[in-house]
Amino acid sequence: MTTKYKHSSGKVPGEINSGTMDFASATNYATGSHGLSVTPATKDFYITAYATEPIDMYLDTIGATYFTVRCAAVVTATRTIGWRVDTS
Repeated sequence: MTTKYKHSSGKVPGEINSGTMDFASATNYATGSHGLSVTPATKDFYITAYATEPIDMYLDTIGATYFTVRCAAVVTATRTIGWRVDTS
């Protein structure tokens, strides 16, 4: 669920959303929807791996509705990652 709020200054609107997505087996990327009404910046994302794979993850692409996370090597099985985006 996307949460909209005002920054503590009362002037800057912000949004928060989070979820999980999967790296499919034998791939090195995962793409998901961030669900925000604004395009977030790289600094707004927090990514967490739940297994030893994927390693060396980074944000590759951020669009108006989606984002792509890549890793250094293909994963050997489907791997779930957690993500959180906070535009404050």
